[in-house]
Amino acid sequence: MWKKPSQIEKITEPDKLRSRALYWISRKEYSIKALYEKLEGICDDEIMVADLMEDFIQRDWVNNERFMASFTRLKMSSGLGQMRIKRELTQQGIKESDVNMYFEASEFDWFEQALNTYQKKYGDAPCEDYKERAKRFRFMQYRGFNSDQIKYAMQDQSSDW
Repeated sequence: MWKKPSQIEKITEPDKLRSRALYWISRKEYSIKALYEKLEGICDDEIMVADLMEDFIQRDWVNNERFMASFTRLKMSSGLGQMRIKRELTQQGIKESDVNMYFEASEFDWFEQALNTYQKKYGDAPCEDYKERAKRFRFMQYRGFNSDQIKYAMQDQSSDW
């Protein structure tokens, strides 16, 4: 019989906790903070959770750099820009300095990303008036692109920029 989340018993055995954590990390990449918080939700023994996390980090099964690469690829494929991805990475528990170093070392073409996102949403439909241009500009800002990238993506739509 299915149990509600509030009725699920906490894990008290190290082997069960390890098995659960291995199951989770085999499905997707986690940041160190995210996995730690997830484990704390199912186990009240902080020492057991800390020991398990230390072991996983030492074995490189949980790695923030690998998580950043995986997360960035996923978010780029859904059409997000650099600023939004950076914000979401910091929300996932990655230090802002690490995020900035990762993006400085990467060779992503954010202008082309902005152009692809813009064309996917609007195609070749022209901007008829200022209100429509402002609406499109706000959409691109929400997606995480800066003004230069947005202007690049919208350059064929208007000569007023």
